[in-house]
Amino acid sequence: MTKYTLKGDLTGVKLGYVKEGYEHATPGVKSAMADVINLMTNCGAVVEEVSIPLHIQGGPLFTITLASFYHSMIESNVQPPGYNELYNVSAMQHFKQAFKSRAHDISPTVKAVSLFGEYLKRKDGSMLVGRAMNCRPVLRKAYNDMLEKYDALIMPTIPFVAAKLPAADLAPAEFVKQTLLNTGNTAPFNQSGHPALTINVGNVLPEDADPMTLDDATKLPVGLQIVCKHYEEVKLLDIAFGVEKIMAQGSKSSS
Repeated sequence: MTKYTLKGDLTGVKLGYVKEGYEHATPGVKSAMADVINLMTNCGAVVEEVSIPLHIQGGPLFTITLASFYHSMIESNVQPPGYNELYNVSAMQHFKQAFKSRAHDISPTVKAVSLFGEYLKRKDGSMLVGRAMNCRPVLRKAYNDMLEKYDALIMPTIPFVAAKLPAADLAPAEFVKQTLLNTGNTAPFNQSGHPALTINVGNVLPEDADPMTLDDATKLPVGLQIVCKHYEEVKLLDIAFGVEKIMAQGSKSSS
């Protein structure tokens, strides 16, 4: 087994800051991104804004394929066909029995996405799913073309800080909307298959924070998502290690 040593040296590392991934971020998240980018450039990294218009289409494409996958999982008792590992038969049996007696306990999000998968199947025989899957190479190429020019792509993992959990009595449609809002920057890479990770780069106040109770305890974490080419996980980890080091140094200098 090959062993790798991470250096975390950002000198000369070229990073593309994806416009479509941050332009709708909250002011606090944008500020945290600006701060970490400043730290990275001070350590020798080159950060440039880039535009990948197809990035905003990655989320909807993934929603379609996810709906089909959820639907298939439920029909197959959470072990869809084609899985190339051990099938947990006891888990399949448990799910089948539980689904018959307590299907109402499944979260509104899983219900909605699974029903969407059934709708797609009945509407046109899941041909829309096929079209979404056929868009994957186009989306993948859009990222790969940019990654020919840069070592990695960066953007906020989520364009806002953690939101409050949906209220228990929230209408199902609103519940689903709130739970799917945070996947706009992450779902595209589930669709394209690029290796990506997130690392904390600061804490900011939520937009709905009570101005009468503002303090450091009110602040919530902001994540930086880093994306590399396929099979470049070592480079991805090394860049993340470099970010982790400069964040630790910044924390020490400010304390």
